[in-house]
This record gives sequence, C-alpha cells and structure tokens, in this order.
Amino acid sequence: LEPILQFSEFREIQQMQNSSRCLYRDAKNHLKIRCQSVLKGLPHAAQMHYHQLFDDDCDSDSSALRILLRRQLLIDVDDATQFGQWRTQTAVARLMTGVSLDGMDVFAAVKRAFLASQVVSLSRKKHVVSWMHVLGALEEQDPLQAKRL
Repeated sequence: LEPILQFSEFREIQQMQNSSRCLYRDAKNHLKIRCQSVLKGLPHAAQMHYHQLFDDDCDSDSSALRILLRRQLLIDVDDATQFGQWRTQTAVARLMTGVSLDGMDVFAAVKRAFLASQVVSLSRKKHVVSWMHVLGALEEQDPLQAKRL
C-alpha cells in the first residue's frame, strides 16, 4: 500500500481513506506524515503565520492537513486574481504580487492576509482582520492616518 500512497495526491489518499475501513488507518497515518513533511518544508515564519491566520492548534494531529487545505484556498484565490494583479494601483499591492506566498517578509505576510480576507470562511478571523489593518497602514500615504490604523 505504501508505494501507491507515496505517488497519490492528498485528495486521492483522503478518498481511499474514506472508502475502506481497512485502508483508513494506513492512509490516515501516511497522510499525516506527508502533510507534516510538506509543512515543515515551508519557512518557519510562514508556518507560524499560517497557524496564526487560520487560528489553528499546532499540536493537533490533523493540523498540518487543515493548514495545507486552507493554504490551497489562498493559492486558488491568488490564481483566480492573477489577471487583475498587474493593474493594481498602490505600490504595496504591486510589491505583494511579486512575492512568494510562503515568503518570510512583510509583503508575503500581508499577501497571505489579503488572500485570506477574500475567502469567506477566513475573512472574519481576528488575525486576518488585524493583518488587514497592517496592510491599510502600509498603503496609507498620510503618516498621521497610518498611525491611527
């Protein structure tokens, strides 16, 4: 079973896991290990920011899978809005489009927050809202107004 799971996509493994009681335990363990491996491959700052944005418990067995699934939502939003990104008006928005979603700088962090704000299930989470205030302060041209944000 291990060679099959090794070359299967996450969603295929989940389908196998849900289709058979015999496969459930093996598929679940494989999926957990694989998700943790993928998540550990990301920069530590990005990992922690994902945990923060998604209000996710770092110690949970299914935490890595949940974070990767939500991260995929951000990637989907980013892909869906690629065409309009080159026409953005603000300098911060243009800088956000040029960075990796898994980067370690402030522009990657506000990009993650901005994309999360576009996902209905994530948009009202407290850390997403807080990071959107940071984005607003970065974009604000008036220094006095930026301090208020």
